Amino acid sequence: MVKLAICKCIPQLAKYFPEKAKAYFAAQFTTLRNDKTEKNLISASFACAGLLKSLGMSYINEIDLFNIVQQESFAGKKVENIRKQAGLYLYDAMSYSMGHSFEVYLPQVFPSILACISDNKEVVRSGATNALKTIMSKFSNFAIKQALPQFLT
Repeated sequence: MVKLAICKCIPQLAKYFPEKAKAYFAAQFTTLRNDKTEKNLISASFACAGLLKSLGMSYINEIDLFNIVQQESFAGKKVENIRKQAGLYLYDAMSYSMGHSFEVYLPQVFPSILACISDNKEVVRSGATNALKTIMSKFSNFAIKQALPQFLT
């Protein structure tokens, strides 16, 4: 519950301190990329999601966030399960924080989530299912049109 409250409060505060928000995002994103503790990953993902909502889509594109997450969390067969979980937690938190605005990124996010649903580790499958539930709870008609072809292939 605290992580959800923080995720909703951070965007309101961060817009007054954009430089500090960028520095705090960098610190939290580093934690998300390197930490191996599930509790820390979840906290960092919700903090990152709240900050990204405040910093805006231009910042997401500027730092090439989805490419970084894709490369570190989902590319290759030798990726650690905890890295996959970190990526899924971030997608889950960003969908929660950004709502319908997150739909723009569905073509980049869905293939990774769908691949993780069939992973051989239960923790990864569970994370993928949770991320998918959060994303689907925010769907609009536009998002359904984007997602349906990926579900059918």
